[in-house]
Amino acid sequence: MVGVKRRDFIVRSAVLALAPGGLAACTRSEPAPPTGWTAVRASFGLQPGEHNLTAWWFASHPAPVRAAIERHRAGLDADARRYLTRRETLEDDVRGAAAAYLETSADQVALTDSTTMGLGLLYSGIALRPGAELVTSTHDFYATHEALRVRAERGGCTLTKVELYSRPDATSIDEIVSNVELALGPATRVLALTWVHSSTGVKLPVREIADVVAQANGDRAPAHRILFCLDGVH
Repeated sequence: MVGVKRRDFIVRSAVLALAPGGLAACTRSEPAPPTGWTAVRASFGLQPGEHNLTAWWFASHPAPVRAAIERHRAGLDADARRYLTRRETLEDDVRGAAAAYLETSADQVALTDSTTMGLGLLYSGIALRPGAELVTSTHDFYATHEALRVRAERGGCTLTKVELYSRPDATSIDEIVSNVELALGPATRVLALTWVHSSTGVKLPVREIADVVAQANGDRAPAHRILFCLDGVH
């Protein structure tokens, strides 16, 4: 399976939505549809000049998502029972599409109502012995902190929050990776991080962090290895 980068996926979806015959069909007398990031921006109904970066509000939907919502709403309004019966395989289809995008198998993909629910299910379901350490960062999302706190209290484990950088505008891969490496100890069983910190905008060097975890796990028995859990949404 050939991988698709997130940026390319978004651009292609927007261009398809705005292409002739798509959601915003053009006539021959109209200008050519936008391409690249211009197409991505044009696919949103967000008010011009508005930057929707708030953490606690619903995001503006791009044109393909708005069309899907309208399509499902109309189908449910017309005949909810038959509409749902004819679409019983939709969840499997979504899992299959997500697995192809992530280059994994569908049985490795689970669907939840929200990222918060997913984090709660993940961290509450990890088997840990009393005395195990869970490590996260001070920059992580509230849902991560609370899910880990509850898991630690329930299992007699410890929770450590590490500052990965002091200045988000001046941090480096070396600073972040070094702080992660220093935080991992013999009792560490879970490293829980978020790919992009909503509080600072810093994007973590995930590949380099994964390499540090792999090195730490090199001489550990399977039951004592560190699980690197990454929130790719918040």
